[in-house]
Amino acid sequence: MAIFVQAAVSIKRLNAYFKQTAAGLDAHAECKGQPLEGAISIKGSPTWATSAINGGPVLVNVDLNVRAGELVAIVGPTASGKTSLLCAILGQLNGVTLDVQTAAPGRVSYAAQAPWIQNRSVRDNILLGQAYEPKRYERVVAACGLEQDLRKFEYGDMTEVGEGGSTLSGGQRARLALARAAYAQTNVYVLDDIFAAIDAQLCCVVFTELVLQELAGKTRIIATNNKAMLPYFDRIVALESGRVAFVGTYEEFYGKVGPLPVLTANPSGARPDIRQNLPARGGRHDEEPPPLPRPLVEQEVIAVGMTQTKVYVRYLLSAGGWTMIIGIAFAALSNGLTSYTSIYLSTFSSSTSELIAYTGISLSQALCTLVASVFLTLLSFGASTSLQQRALTCLMNAPISYFDTTLSGRLLNKFGRDVDIIDSMLGVNFRSFVMTAFGLLAAVVLICFGDAIMALIVLPIILAYIFLQVSLNCPRTRVQ
Repeated sequence: MAIFVQAAVSIKRLNAYFKQTAAGLDAHAECKGQPLEGAISIKGSPTWATSAINGGPVLVNVDLNVRAGELVAIVGPTASGKTSLLCAILGQLNGVTLDVQTAAPGRVSYAAQAPWIQNRSVRDNILLGQAYEPKRYERVVAACGLEQDLRKFEYGDMTEVGEGGSTLSGGQRARLALARAAYAQTNVYVLDDIFAAIDAQLCCVVFTELVLQELAGKTRIIATNNKAMLPYFDRIVALESGRVAFVGTYEEFYGKVGPLPVLTANPSGARPDIRQNLPARGGRHDEEPPPLPRPLVEQEVIAVGMTQTKVYVRYLLSAGGWTMIIGIAFAALSNGLTSYTSIYLSTFSSSTSELIAYTGISLSQALCTLVASVFLTLLSFGASTSLQQRALTCLMNAPISYFDTTLSGRLLNKFGRDVDIIDSMLGVNFRSFVMTAFGLLAAVVLICFGDAIMALIVLPIILAYIFLQVSLNCPRTRVQ
């Protein structure tokens, strides 16, 4: 019954997931070769809720039109709605009328404030499944200021990155996400405060060579509070308390709105030169190629064949010695009384004393079965608790390098599926094995007790069964 309930719940969840529409893709109209390619128009009150009952809008009365090829800055204090506005442009929010003209439906490059990094090489993270074009790749890497970092990596751009970018600094993760967005070559680029994690000197390099040069002519919408960049934007959109407080040029922004709570405009109103004193960068063509990379995350080891005896011994010892001894002893006594009941019935007569004795033996057998089941259950519970606590202790004491080289999915599997097997399946199977083993032993003894010649037949059958079990266990385990 439990399996059917779980299957019904899983099917219901899958149906609900498959019936959902892809958020944002329908709002991006296809525009092939038209002069407005890259233009954006958004109007409404964006909200994360699917209905008015679930929550109100995060932005109120947004009316924004971005021309094709324009460089727009989204500024404002913390929690003013910058990220929500960008998500609305991506089509992730409800309650807005959105029109994004792109070369193909849904083709918009997005770099989030918290970069998404795969557990793959640096190059694979940048390409993200696209074809490798050396010139374009090197141009993007240079524009994102990654050349110096790649020189420091042991295997260059083939160096494997830890899950979630755990082996990279915050600035390296941000620039890697920027490189992936730039390499995609779309008409619209949405960057969510990606420069906040980059140091000031590299920020000048990336903004100048990537945003102003490499992505020139593209529609670029950037959420930022970096005051040194503002003079280079075509327009500035200032948000305050979920409302659009200002839309205009830098000169208009400086003259009419003044400084925001977390953003101070340049007092002189002049456009500073952020490209001065940039670090010199050398080429990469004359360098020796890096050695072949060594995998950061090792392949998961899959045990094949029979389970080693020490595994069963460790499982039993984890529950405590006395619990195991008492449970097995009462299981043996229960099956012994069952066999003795069969022998007793062979000489049974309908006298009252023998009937009382038979009743006593049956009740004793039932009581022993109950005690054996209780102690074997306690054995499985104790073993599960002990193993889980030991695994958790080892995990808490593990060095940081362990988490860099171990995928989080493996850890979840160990404390999820593996613990569930120990809790629900292994205990039941062990109780069944103990009771069946002693029952079989009692049956063999009873048969041999009735007819000694049967021992000559039973012994070869047992040996043949053991042989088949050993020879077939390896492929059966591998298939599972």
